[in-house]
Formats: sequence, structure tokens, C-alpha cells
Amino acid sequence: MKISDIMTEKNVVLGLKANSKRQLLQELSDKAAEITGINERTIFDIVLERENLGSTGFGGGTALPHGRIPELDKVYGLFAKVDPAEKASADDLRAMHKCILEVTERIDQMKFNKEEIEKLIS
Repeated sequence: MKISDIMTEKNVVLGLKANSKRQLLQELSDKAAEITGINERTIFDIVLERENLGSTGFGGGTALPHGRIPELDKVYGLFAKVDPAEKASADDLRAMHKCILEVTERIDQMKFNKEEIEKLIS
């Protein structure tokens, strides 16, 4: 499966405004709720719980927050480019430029691999 199989134009957010990592995850969760039909608070709580276990940043100004949502029947991805004017004031966002949110029913369904992510963010 390719990223293009689970992401379309509606899954892309450019110029996302967020003043903290928490606010970024909330904005991503709101958008993911529109795409998946799952309550935005449910998505936010699951993704935040995973993020609290350890950062999902993997270098190059990119993060891959993700979570398991049993109600889903397939993998969903959401790409966001963070607005540089907004992130400049937030310490935990200072180095982040791009973020990919992935939610799925089972962790073994996670589809993004390093090569596909590099193509998407370049």
C-alpha cells in the first residue's frame, strides 16, 4: 500500500496554526474526525496518550503522531505543514515543520514507511 492509497487532497492541511504540541494534536484530531467520522476528542485522547509515552518526532522537522482506534475499519493518514509564524513562539514546536497523523484499527496496519514519508515531506 502507498501513502496515496490512504491520503487525498482532503487529508492535507497547509499552514496549520498551533502554539503548542497539544494544540497541534487537537487541530489534527479535529481534521481527522472529519475524515474518519470518529469523535475528535476520542482521537485526541488516543494520540495524546501515545505521544505521552515518548515523542513521535523522527528528525528533519517531522513528527508521526499515531494511535490505535478500534472503531476504524482502515488506515487513515493526515499530512500537515505547520505555519512557521505560529510555531516560532512555541518551544515544543520550534523544530517541527511537518506532521503526519496516522490512525488505524490495529497497530500492525500502520502503513507509512520511511521512504514514503521522505517523498511526502520533500
